[in-house]
Amino acid sequence: MNGYVFSRTGCAWRCAILFLLAAWCSVSYATSKKPYLPEGFLRYPPYNGFDFEAINLLPSPRDGLIDVELQDLDMRNIRQSSSWVSYPEFLKKMAEADYDGVPSNLRSEVEAMRTAPDGDAAYAVGKDLPVSIRMYIAGAMDFRVAHPHVVEPYEGPAPDLSDKGDNSTIAKKKAALDRAISRFETLLKLPDDQKRLRGVDAAYMLGRSLTLRGATGDEAKAEDAFVLTRTLAKAGMPDPQGLAVSSFGEQARLVRARGDVAGAVELYAEQASHGSSQAVASLKWVAEALYGEVNSMSNAEHHPLVQKILVAYALAINDNGDLGQLVYTNYTDAYTNHPSSPALYNMSGIKSILDTAKTWPTNEIAAPDHLAALAYRVNDLAFARKLLAGQNSALAWWLRAKLDLAEGNLQSAERALVEAHRLTTSDTLTTTVSGLSNFNVDGVCTELTQLERSRGEFELALSNILACERQHLFIDNRGEADYIANSILTTPELIAFVNSHAMGKADDVAGNSLRATLAMRLIREGRIHLALRYAEPKGGDYVDGLSQDGPEKPRSQLQLLEDYVSAKDRIASDASRIARAQAWYTIALLTRVHYYSIFGGDPDLAHRGEPTYQFPGVSPVEAARVTALSRVQYLHDRHWYAAYNEALKASQLVPARSQAYAAILCHAAHWMHQAPAVDGHDPTAAFAYTYRLYVKHGAYVPWANKFGQICPTPDFQRAARLGWKKYASR
Repeated sequence: MNGYVFSRTGCAWRCAILFLLAAWCSVSYATSKKPYLPEGFLRYPPYNGFDFEAINLLPSPRDGLIDVELQDLDMRNIRQSSSWVSYPEFLKKMAEADYDGVPSNLRSEVEAMRTAPDGDAAYAVGKDLPVSIRMYIAGAMDFRVAHPHVVEPYEGPAPDLSDKGDNSTIAKKKAALDRAISRFETLLKLPDDQKRLRGVDAAYMLGRSLTLRGATGDEAKAEDAFVLTRTLAKAGMPDPQGLAVSSFGEQARLVRARGDVAGAVELYAEQASHGSSQAVASLKWVAEALYGEVNSMSNAEHHPLVQKILVAYALAINDNGDLGQLVYTNYTDAYTNHPSSPALYNMSGIKSILDTAKTWPTNEIAAPDHLAALAYRVNDLAFARKLLAGQNSALAWWLRAKLDLAEGNLQSAERALVEAHRLTTSDTLTTTVSGLSNFNVDGVCTELTQLERSRGEFELALSNILACERQHLFIDNRGEADYIANSILTTPELIAFVNSHAMGKADDVAGNSLRATLAMRLIREGRIHLALRYAEPKGGDYVDGLSQDGPEKPRSQLQLLEDYVSAKDRIASDASRIARAQAWYTIALLTRVHYYSIFGGDPDLAHRGEPTYQFPGVSPVEAARVTALSRVQYLHDRHWYAAYNEALKASQLVPARSQAYAAILCHAAHWMHQAPAVDGHDPTAAFAYTYRLYVKHGAYVPWANKFGQICPTPDFQRAARLGWKKYASR
């Protein structure tokens, strides 16, 4: 149980499996000898989401083509792209493309060409520009005359390109379009060194112009132009606008218009593989149309990519965002909408997909594991099991685990989950070699630890959490790790586990987080000196913004605990009342400002000491452990009052007529001014009591009229001198 469950080496993995089997044979519970599995345990139907599947239909290309699009946050969660930009940056990038390769002293000619009424006038103005730039801008101005509508990217549908207006206007537009085509064709006939600066642009615009004209033979020529766009870009000609990637979509539109759905999907898939969110949207539109057709799966028999987007869409369309509720709840449905499964609201298309696939030879199914996920979704477990035969993907092993769980075979389910996680190991955060999205990689890890917990193997579950976080930096299961560490394991068990699994290495983020959790638990239990051994030495702690409570700089947990322990030691051993007062005030400040870094707990929760089950599938043995450990209470909002009481103790140890006395009470009152009313504590009454103490015993200070609002730092040195004089006078 040293985190080797997910070792990359086959030997370690096999040893882990043997260990799991041995553990399973030896495990026993106080209340039951069988694992506790609630109804529907781990029945979440896994799927990656359509965007993930679309962008990964084809392997990431290495052709050097770049995609320049507006930033899409959903897509960024799937694959990073340095070419995605914000809307202002996008417009700026498009505007700057006009000046690519233009000498600075000739930028004014480009501006003049862009304001010319047509291509001829523009061409006359740009006499000093390189020939390809001059000819391209002239062609672009002719294209604008022919197609004057300007559509900002991502703003509404494309304009109506049909002929409108009187005959003279139509003739003028057609003539301008012919001139644009002629200029682009002429440019592309130039030697490579002369057309280099605008070759890609000219080929792309030639394709668009031919598409717009639509004369006999123009469609084939347009496709050739889009292919040429990519050829020139791959050869190294500049493409700052990402037109080569965009050309996939333009060509796909033509291919789809003539009824070749498979050819269009292949082109869109090529575009999507470069990170294009527009291609993903196009694939979704195609899949949506296919899903509404009864024979769509039959027509896709020999077209793997069409099958994949159809299945991906079938999985996605039946998720209205509520599938997360099915993670640990019962799921039973077969082709019908069931009241207990509100997420499954468009099941009709799934039946035809599965019925068709059942008639095919296995080798005709493009992605058996994904189709198995669809079968599992509608509870067709037998077909799902059949489809998984011979499949070795992470998704396949994950589904096997779910099928094994449905049959009550926990040993086999656990082995399958271990293998599923092994296949999710990736060397980068942005490339998923397993075929699972980051969300589902996290899901595999979570379900494995859930299964271990259901068996009472809490330390093994915790080691698996650490292994997942170490191998996948995007995974953060600290909530479950803290739950096991604080609510299930005893303190001796947690100390032994940390000593063997989290050795305090500088780069072990997950392990050091667990060490910090142990340090906070030891502080709560009063074992403050031992806590220092496990405190996190790096990283800065948050500050609550109470700057007037003292000059605060971000400090590590170790620094905070050292200050806390030192203050506790001074309280216990220092003979000086002033020194003890200063220590109590230090404790009060640390409790008020840094409570969650010293004592632990979730600031968003408000435990009152009762057992708290943060995760479902709680076995009787787990419930018993949580109940036994629930006596250790977190203060949470009550830490305001703990700090207040510690400040009052500090005030009792300094002379009442000192500045320190007034300042300490001022801070205590200030905290009550901010504190919430909780568990019978009345901050208003505490504020009034503190002010009465000051008025009765304290000396006048210049800031008395701002008492409880603006408070200086207590001057303990002056208080010590005042105390000595008072003692001497006696």
